[in-house]
Amino acid sequence: MSSQYKSVLPIALRAAQVKRIILHWTAGSHVASALDRRHYHFLTEWDGSPGGSKIVSGKYQISANDSTSDGDYAAHVRRLNTGSVGWAICGMAGARERPFHAGRFPIQSEQWFLTAKGIAELCLFYDIEVTSKTVLSHCEVPEELGVPQAGKWDISRVPFIQNLSWTALNDNFRGLVKTAMQDIMESKEPEETEETIVDPLYRPRVTLDPDTGLVVDIPAGVVPNVDFRSDLIRIYRKTI
Repeated sequence: MSSQYKSVLPIALRAAQVKRIILHWTAGSHVASALDRRHYHFLTEWDGSPGGSKIVSGKYQISANDSTSDGDYAAHVRRLNTGSVGWAICGMAGARERPFHAGRFPIQSEQWFLTAKGIAELCLFYDIEVTSKTVLSHCEVPEELGVPQAGKWDISRVPFIQNLSWTALNDNFRGLVKTAMQDIMESKEPEETEETIVDPLYRPRVTLDPDTGLVVDIPAGVVPNVDFRSDLIRIYRKTI
């Protein structure tokens, strides 16, 4: 497969000290607000039409979270912002956990899948192995990383996947990320090609038939590009 993968990210990635990626929803509309952009590095919007999802960047570069001592960074998770990329799916304003109600702006399956592709790019670029401690939702932080998050339940439920625990749901998402990573790597593998060098001075040792003068044995890796008769062997191609 040739190199045909097109990045879904809105900006080029730069060096940063990334330890983990934490997934959220904005609890707003399907479009990122200025406040949303201050809190997350990337956000996945939806314009209301089929295929209308896109990824937008937040105010801060990922590297802003290398250190949080200056107070100038994307604050998206309590006591764990250093080294954490914040990614939010836009939506879920007015959502209720129990009984579950997705609110006025339920997140869409296409936002879910597009986000998985974007996070796959981050994992490849920053060499992050996908586990429940490195790629996780906000709701998983207390159990997986031991840092309480004041009752945050994003993303423990989605309207398009029913009857899954939040662990199973997020395992599903991590599976999508892993699949996307594999697809990206396969799309970037170079095609196997044979390089041909034409050398007009190259004269390999060949074996000729004593009666006909035809070549009957050719060294490995040598292909004559003219008639095999001995008096016409002038140019050979060496294949490597």
